[in-house]
Amino acid sequence: MESISKATVRRRNRISEVMTSLTGGALAVSIVLIFALFVLVSVRGFAHFWPDELVEFTLSDGRVVLGEIHQRQLEPDAESGQLNLKVGNRDVTGLDFLWIDETDITQRRRPGGATVFERLEWGNFHGRMVELRRGDEVLAGPDQVEAAFAKLHPEKRADRERLIDFEHGEIGEVNDAIEELRLERRRIELAELPAAEAARRNARLD
Repeated sequence: MESISKATVRRRNRISEVMTSLTGGALAVSIVLIFALFVLVSVRGFAHFWPDELVEFTLSDGRVVLGEIHQRQLEPDAESGQLNLKVGNRDVTGLDFLWIDETDITQRRRPGGATVFERLEWGNFHGRMVELRRGDEVLAGPDQVEAAFAKLHPEKRADRERLIDFEHGEIGEVNDAIEELRLERRRIELAELPAAEAARRNARLD
């Protein structure tokens, strides 16, 4: 009985050691997978917010298209396919994305001076800076436009931040007060008060 008991203990110890090793290995694999998932999400996330390089395509019909390559779709059993381009300039073209056939491409290049601007309206702008204007006044021509823009841009961002603070502050308080008056007048209307009492309460709101 004593020898059987010792053998049982040794077997249980070996099983415990194996289970401990398996648990440690599973924990290590889980940590690696979590880290890999974090890296994947970070890379994909940063790629979403960071624009791709602009490419200029000249097509067989003479059109010139400037955009970011969003994805490539291959035709079955063919080396060529279609490119989905993020073309921007929605206010001009009405499109955010454009499909082109690779067989229609006669030239592909990465143009110097092409720029992506993230705008508050109408999506991104793709193109080249030619002039910087304030209304009809030309502030900078082709040779000075980039330096002038780099100087002016922080000032305009600061102006926008001040405008947002103003809208959320003083203007926001005024809008809240106007809305409260509107709701109070509506409550008076729904109360179906006598005309004299309704007039008295409305006059108090004026």
